[in-house]
Amino acid sequence: MRNDFFEKAASEILNARNLSKEIITNEVKSIFGETLLIAGAGSLFAGYGNSESDIDVLVIVNTENKLSQLPIMSYKNEERIDSEFYTLQDIESTISSLKNQSWPPPNSITRVEWELYFRCIQNLSRFASSKVIYISEDSQFKHRALDLLKEFYSDWFRKILCDWWNLEAVRFKLIADYIKSEDILLGCLKLSDSIQYLLSKEVASQGEVFMGRKWLPMKIEKTGNKNLMEIYKQSLDVPVTRKEAEEYYISLEIIYDQLCEINNLDNICIRFEFSQGVENWSISEETLLSKWRLRHLTLKDVPSGLLKNGYSCKLSEEHPSIKKLLVNDMVWAGLYIDKVNS
Repeated sequence: MRNDFFEKAASEILNARNLSKEIITNEVKSIFGETLLIAGAGSLFAGYGNSESDIDVLVIVNTENKLSQLPIMSYKNEERIDSEFYTLQDIESTISSLKNQSWPPPNSITRVEWELYFRCIQNLSRFASSKVIYISEDSQFKHRALDLLKEFYSDWFRKILCDWWNLEAVRFKLIADYIKSEDILLGCLKLSDSIQYLLSKEVASQGEVFMGRKWLPMKIEKTGNKNLMEIYKQSLDVPVTRKEAEEYYISLEIIYDQLCEINNLDNICIRFEFSQGVENWSISEETLLSKWRLRHLTLKDVPSGLLKNGYSCKLSEEHPSIKKLLVNDMVWAGLYIDKVNS
């Protein structure tokens, strides 16, 4: 893999915005000094952005210290440049962690664990769809950096992305099935999300590794697959009446069965925990719940585990209170593999 090819591609994108590799490099170095790698990232460099898109820049710096990954913004030629700083060790340890971690995890899952895993994949997908702007001439680092970039074009990373989208599709399909008896219109929205996750899996399998979901139609268009585009349009045609919803749900279930690659769910369990901002108070035999103290719900028979640190069950088990909490966006649901009883 030639880095001069990527540098040329980056130059063409920047020149269209009246910028250059040199301008970006000098702007970044003025903030942090000497750097090891600068890459253009985000929708613009992934091939989906437009004239209004910000210029996202990923920077690998020469330090062993942990750095904030919050963007540092600067402006040049009236363009906003968002820079995120990483150490080489950050990226290498993330790759190692993903290679050695199974997903879904065994025996339990928390929302924080799910968010951390998602963040790792998202960060790497940004590097995978980036274009090199600058790379240090230090021979030792240059070799490591190019080896690192090669990782993103290997089969293991594409498989991790596909597995992630596939499992997210399963997760949202299960949520949709849980709540459709309470609110079928909301269930249709969740099933629509599930289908779009499966479409994201399909385009990722063909090399579209950028994770930005709002660019899904453009990613599908790049594959040239007209059938996937028709499915995408169908998923967006959400119903407004109950009769339409029932027909819509059945039609999307057929598509789901065709695209989903996880068919055996016998050893999969689901774990629920309160969403962020949810508080609860016991009042007599009932539980009063509030989300950000703006939305309130009173329920009987809330699972005791949920009131402590989380409630887990087999997929075949249903709990009326959980359904109502899902409808009101008061619980998060995650999947894990039951290794103990499998």
